[in-house]
Amino acid sequence: DKIFETPTIMLSGLVSGEEEVPVGVQAVLVRDAKSAPDILSHCAVRARNSGVLLASCYDSTLTEKIEAELLGQWVQVVCSADGSVEIKAAERPMADPKRMRMMARSASRDLTQELMSKETDSTKLVNMNLKEDFGCKWVVTPEKMDKSKVGSKSLNLALLKPQLPKDILTPQAVAMPYGSMQKALTSRENAKEWLSKLEACLAQLQPTSSNEDAKTIFQEAQVYVNALQMPSELDQALRSAMEEVGSKEGEKRLLNLYHRGDAWDATKQVWASLFGLRPWVSLAKAMVNSGLWDELSTGIGEL
Repeated sequence: DKIFETPTIMLSGLVSGEEEVPVGVQAVLVRDAKSAPDILSHCAVRARNSGVLLASCYDSTLTEKIEAELLGQWVQVVCSADGSVEIKAAERPMADPKRMRMMARSASRDLTQELMSKETDSTKLVNMNLKEDFGCKWVVTPEKMDKSKVGSKSLNLALLKPQLPKDILTPQAVAMPYGSMQKALTSRENAKEWLSKLEACLAQLQPTSSNEDAKTIFQEAQVYVNALQMPSELDQALRSAMEEVGSKEGEKRLLNLYHRGDAWDATKQVWASLFGLRPWVSLAKAMVNSGLWDELSTGIGEL
């Protein structure tokens, strides 16, 4: 979960292939061929997709030079068409920590170079969607699920059930669709107090906010999310949907397991997890790459 605030080149030992490339890493140099991952491994594919150089050093003198002369220094790495890698000392591109942070979050070296020449807009704020519920219902049952309402896990389960023999059971399920968090925030139970506090808290975020500043803001946001009250309409919608699913299947397994307090606590934990450092860095990275900082829409968990 290490996040680098400046563009970083990592000299690595063994890479199994299951690792994630840390945010902020622009290149991974593996010490020797026997420590390198397969080209089709998870790590290699993610590196290619995110524009991160992943190279193996076959010449031990190169890694020895890096460790002896270049560790902790600004460097330039060049990988030529014949597969050879050259690494040499370079000048620090800039001193502005905000612009360096944006460069580290860029998903490609081309964008990193482009960001070097741009002026940082330190006053532009992030606009998170906390009110638009997309006209969603509180709860949807499996036959009404589609990719515009729920995530792939819920949808795949809903699509699988009709294809199975009747004696093969699947878990009973209902889902709170995309927009349900915003619907809860704008409900009469929460709009007056908690929505306004959450908006004021998140208004402090900027595209160039440091990870430490963002972490502090999100900790406050999580307090507000965990203080939300369960809308009575949501409770009734959940019970009705579970009743409907159980009646169709002849067994109210899901409804018998439902407990309002436990369900609401679990829902708030999912929503609160959206306001965390890793989701923020991932979204910030996407916004840097697309140039779209205006509409940062918060995703919704499913029940």
